[in-house]
Amino acid sequence: SLISALLLVGSLQAVPVFAHKGNQNDDGTKTEAQVEQEVELHKQEITQKQQEIEDNKNEAKAELEAKVEARKKELEQEKSDKKAASAQERQKRCEQRKANIATRVQRLQTKAGSIQTKLNNYLAGAEKYIADNSIISDDVQAALLAAKDDQAKSATAVTALSNLSPTVDCAKPAVASDIAQVKATAEQAKMALLAYREAVRTLLEKTEGSAS
Repeated sequence: SLISALLLVGSLQAVPVFAHKGNQNDDGTKTEAQVEQEVELHKQEITQKQQEIEDNKNEAKAELEAKVEARKKELEQEKSDKKAASAQERQKRCEQRKANIATRVQRLQTKAGSIQTKLNNYLAGAEKYIADNSIISDDVQAALLAAKDDQAKSATAVTALSNLSPTVDCAKPAVASDIAQVKATAEQAKMALLAYREAVRTLLEKTEGSAS
C-alpha cells in the first residue's frame, strides 16, 4: 500500500542519521562524545605529565639529600680523622717531653751529687788539717760549724733532688705541674750547694789565715 511504502522510505532515510552520530555530525564537526573523549585523553596526558614531573622532582630531591648526607658523613669523618691525628700528635709531643724531663732530672741529680761529694771532700780535708795542726781559732771554729750546717742543708736538698721521680701522665694535663716541681726542687738544691760552697771557701780562707 502507499502508506507502507512511505514508512519504508522514511525508515531507510533515518538510518544514515543514526549511523553518523558516533563519528561526526552531518556538517563534518566532531560529536559531543568525541569532544568529551579528546578532553578526557588530554586530561590524562596532563595528569601523566604532572606525575612524571613530580616523580622527577622527588627523584632529584632524594638524590640531592643523598649527596648532602654523603658529604656530611665525609666532613664528620675528616673531622674525626683530624681529631685523632691531633690527639696522636699531642701524645707524641708529651712522650718526647716526658723523656726530656727524665733526662734533665737525671743530669741534675748527677751534677748535684758530684758537687756535694767534692765539697764534702774539701770540708773533710779542711777539718783534718785543723785537727792535725791544732787550730783553735774562734773564727776557724765558727767557720767550721757554719760549713757543717750548710753541709747538712745541702745534703737534704740534694737528697730531695735525687729522690725526685716525676711521673708524667700524658693522658692528664699535669705536665706543667711536674715541670714546676722539678724546677723548684732543682733550684733549692742549687741554692743549698752555693751556700755550702761559700761556707767551705770561707773555712779554707780562715784556716789558711790562722796557719800563717
